[in-house]
Amino acid sequence: MRKILTMLIPFLSLCSCGSTNSEEKPIEYDYSNAANVFVLVGQSNMEGQSLQKNLSGYLEDNNLDKDYYINGFSDVKLSFMGKDNSTNKVSPISGKFVDTKLGYGASALRFGPDIGIAENFHKNAQPGDHPIYLIKFTYSGAGFVGTPNFKSPSTEATGELWTNMVQFVNNCLELITKEGYLPIIKALLWAQGEADGWSERGSILYEHSMTSFLNDFRDEFKDYAFDFDGKNIAFIDTYISKDSVWAYCDKINSTKDKISALADNNYLIDTLSTGLDSKLGDEEHGGGDNYHYTVDSTIRLGHEFANVVIKNGLLN
Repeated sequence: MRKILTMLIPFLSLCSCGSTNSEEKPIEYDYSNAANVFVLVGQSNMEGQSLQKNLSGYLEDNNLDKDYYINGFSDVKLSFMGKDNSTNKVSPISGKFVDTKLGYGASALRFGPDIGIAENFHKNAQPGDHPIYLIKFTYSGAGFVGTPNFKSPSTEATGELWTNMVQFVNNCLELITKEGYLPIIKALLWAQGEADGWSERGSILYEHSMTSFLNDFRDEFKDYAFDFDGKNIAFIDTYISKDSVWAYCDKINSTKDKISALADNNYLIDTLSTGLDSKLGDEEHGGGDNYHYTVDSTIRLGHEFANVVIKNGLLN
C-alpha cells in the first residue's frame, strides 16, 4: 500500500473556490509528473535464460546497435530481483534502478525479455514522454505449487514469493518517488505457468491461483494505479510452450484464455502462432534449450509485450 499519500498534494488540481455552482466538482489529478511503471513477474523465461554469447549474430543479422544492449537504454530504467541475480548485489530486495541492458537475467551471462521491451519503448519514444521504469521480480522454476510459490492472500496460504514481490515492488516505487516522480503502475506483465503445467493438480488449481494473484495484485497496488483504481492496472500474459515436457500445457493455456477474457484490459500474447514456441531450441542464433527461449524468441517476447503496451495507449 502507498506510504506517501501526502506527497500527492502538490499534484492536485482543485476546482475554483469562487464558483457559484452549488455542485462540487470532483478533484482532478495532475499526472504531468507521472512515471510509467511496468511490473514484470514470472519464472525462468521472464527471468531470462538466453545466452549472451549467441547475441552478436542476432544483432548483426538484424542491423541493430549492440551499444544499447551493452551500455543500456537510458530512457528505460530497470530494477531486478531474481532467484540468483539482481541489479543490487548488496541488498536485492531493497531495489536499485539501472539503464536496461544485458547482465540481468538468471545470471550475468544471460538476459530476459526486458531488453526487447526497452528496445521497442526506446524506438517509439517521443520528446516529453513520461519516464519509464521496469520492475522485474522473478524466480526460476516457481509457480503456485511447491515451495517457494506465488500464492497470494486470497488463496489458502500466502507464499514467500508473493510477500517478497510486494516488498520489492514497494521499495522500487519509493525509489521512483524519491526521484521526484509520481509512479503509476500501468501494467502487470506475466510470463509463468510451466511449473504448474508439470502436474494435473497444478493445472487444475491454476485458474483459482492466477485469478487470485491478479485480483490481489490490483488491490495491493491500487494506490499506485491511475485514479487509485486497481482495475486500471492492465494484465499482459503469455502462453507457455506447447511441448511434451509440460504435460498439462494445454490446460494451462486454456486457463490463460479464460482469464484474458475477464476484463477489457486483460491481454494474452499468442506466442504459439507467432512462432516463439514452435521453434523453441532450434532458432537460427541458438542460446536456449528445451525449457527456455532462444536469443531470438526472448527478444521477440519483449517486443510483443511492448507492442501490447504501445498499441493500447499504456504509455500515455
